[in-house]
Amino acid sequence: MEEITEFLKQEWLLPAHTCLTFTVMAFSIGNGIRRLMDFFMSDENRKMKVNEFLSVMVLCCCVYQEAAICKYYGHVAMFIAILIHQRLVQVTSNGGAVNSCIILEECIKKRLVESDVLHLGLLHYSGALFAVIYADLVWLSVFQWTGLTVDSQKCLYRETVELPIAGLVQFIGGFLCRTMLNNLASESRQKWIPFVYATLCTTSHYITGVSGIHPMPAATMLGNCMLIQELSAIKYVLIYCGCLNAGWLSSAVVSDTLHIKSIWRQKFDAEEELQALEAPESPPMRWVGRGNQRRRVPVTQVTQNTRRRR
Repeated sequence: MEEITEFLKQEWLLPAHTCLTFTVMAFSIGNGIRRLMDFFMSDENRKMKVNEFLSVMVLCCCVYQEAAICKYYGHVAMFIAILIHQRLVQVTSNGGAVNSCIILEECIKKRLVESDVLHLGLLHYSGALFAVIYADLVWLSVFQWTGLTVDSQKCLYRETVELPIAGLVQFIGGFLCRTMLNNLASESRQKWIPFVYATLCTTSHYITGVSGIHPMPAATMLGNCMLIQELSAIKYVLIYCGCLNAGWLSSAVVSDTLHIKSIWRQKFDAEEELQALEAPESPPMRWVGRGNQRRRVPVTQVTQNTRRRR
């Protein structure tokens, strides 16, 4: 036992302790707020929106921890960190923090409640921007609690290749992401979704220096980069949003049906089914008349006309 303790105290493992504590605190605080929300809120629609904001914020704040892990331990460690974070989001978010590309496709295909579309855009981007503050607060809490700290980079738009190549990687990543997620829509296969994100994000970071693949974490990176890089906003719009969504929608052209659904699409489908059940059933139709006067009328109308003749 003493040997294990001495091993864990080695200096090269201190950043790992710090990053692990960051993950525990980030998700614990988010989950605690959800518990309070369940206790004090009764409106289910409002709960869904608050949960969406929280889930996006917690997911996005992790990009700084993942970057720190990669800096100290390399891309294999980054892959493991992303895998853990994606799995934790999948388990704790109640369906929130879905990839914004899915929301965009569902919006284009008009499979969302109209009032939810604007709300989702605001919730996702506000969650991504607040994630910058949330990450700083968690790092500060980790330092005050343990005395440990890491050299966390503020701006993560650190491309190691030309921007057109970075855009091409995001385009291919978006195409592959939709294709792979579409094959993992069944409940028994959804456990592999974190593996898809970990693979694509780590590969993107290895090739270009930026993980990308998910528009909202990329928007979180933009929050700090705007203070350092003059063209970071244009870079985000063209590469980490534009090229990524273009790749995603290109996959939608190849395979039109999107099997994986956001909770907002599920809400839309449920309301559509309810409206169909509440709609009055159309009466059976019957052909009447002869020649040019032949037409289809409801059976009830035919019965009434027959009675009048009698």
